[in-house]
Amino acid sequence: MASAFEEKVLEFIKTYELIKPGEKILIAVSGGKDSMALLHFLGANSTLLKCEIVAANLDHGLRGYEGQREAEMVKAFCEKRKIAFYHEKTDVKKFISENKGLSPEEAARLKRMEFLKRAKMILQADKIAIAHHLNDLAETILMRLIRGTGLRGMLGMKPIDGDIIRPFLFIPVHDIKDYVTINMVPYNSDKTNIIEDYDRNFIRHRIMPLLKELNPSYEEAFWRFFLNVSESYSSLEKDITRLLELTFWKNGKALIERKALTSSEWAIVAEYVRAIVQRLSEKGYPPTRERVMAFKRLLISSTGGWKIQFADGVECVSRGKYIVFNKVSLAGNIWSKVIETLPVDIETETGKIVISVVKNIPEDIDGGYKAVCPADIISFPLWLRSASESDKFMPFGLNSMKNVISLAAREAPPDVLAGLMVLEDNEKRILWVPGVRASELCRSSNKRSELLLFKFERRSTRGT
Repeated sequence: MASAFEEKVLEFIKTYELIKPGEKILIAVSGGKDSMALLHFLGANSTLLKCEIVAANLDHGLRGYEGQREAEMVKAFCEKRKIAFYHEKTDVKKFISENKGLSPEEAARLKRMEFLKRAKMILQADKIAIAHHLNDLAETILMRLIRGTGLRGMLGMKPIDGDIIRPFLFIPVHDIKDYVTINMVPYNSDKTNIIEDYDRNFIRHRIMPLLKELNPSYEEAFWRFFLNVSESYSSLEKDITRLLELTFWKNGKALIERKALTSSEWAIVAEYVRAIVQRLSEKGYPPTRERVMAFKRLLISSTGGWKIQFADGVECVSRGKYIVFNKVSLAGNIWSKVIETLPVDIETETGKIVISVVKNIPEDIDGGYKAVCPADIISFPLWLRSASESDKFMPFGLNSMKNVISLAAREAPPDVLAGLMVLEDNEKRILWVPGVRASELCRSSNKRSELLLFKFERRSTRGT
């Protein structure tokens, strides 16, 4: 018979449809009290929930023998209950040295999520169960309030978020302590949790006790606040989701047409900007209100090109009809491929480039996706490369030089702009911008004996 604690969690799982019959659930188990309680609960109720479970444990390499002993404890617990167990060890200190600016807590979180996603794929699990509880939620809300988050930021820790579920999210930590005590669930204490080196531990050990003095049931108050914000946000979420669906993602860039933002209510646009910047930020930080309002002023008042910087290396650029968000480190990522012989097929992330020799001009030439160029004007080898900010050429039909990226921002679809390429010859003359236009250099007639035919076969019109 299920205990009162288990009945509450089972009802929560049912209400939010966290687990469906037949699913395989990967449980993130550190060996601490919370994750061991979740492992015990799902192990005891997997038959009732009609699901299969597997435990995944990562040794961060931060605590020497302690991490190894923790993994052995979790493994023994699983073996006794015939629960599948998966384990890896990583070197978080090395990861921090390779990624300057990351705190130990943030580095451990990134490596942990990377591990869980990999384990989910290897073990063919459907969802990842994490033991976040109500006190974690309260701390997260408070941390984000301090950083000036918006409505969406308040909901960063949801009962279900994609393939991540949190069955304990509405349970206060003292109930979990009682559960592991009553059921004699073994667990290890992470000594780093009592060191106030990190923001969360400062809030946990210094701020939360003060809140408890003001309101002994402050956890439940945070849960009510979370539900109220969820209800308020739901009225905006449909429109925010619409903007996110209109966003094209490619190579760490997010592109959306300017008119999609200017035609939407500002409250919706503000939450959209916070969502995009937070996704691009390595630390997952939302932008400050000051930066969001600066974005608003530029979006409303300026029709030309502009740029705005957000924290953590995220920038937003106005290019033609598009607003482009990207990591600054990605903006100058130039690649190239040399072409010495023809015909040639080149696969790129945006699509396939095909170059061949023909005698006559095909009827369906459009300049962007199919173009020709006289062979005798071209200096080999050819170079196909990503476009750069300084690239200029004279587009077919015009008599002046144009910036390649600016022209593409006005004329190209988002996937072409996100993966913009140029084809140039050995004299560094741009002959063709795939998906945009050919160069005026390529003006030709059938009197030429040989022509080069350029074709661009686009991939999917959506990004990820």
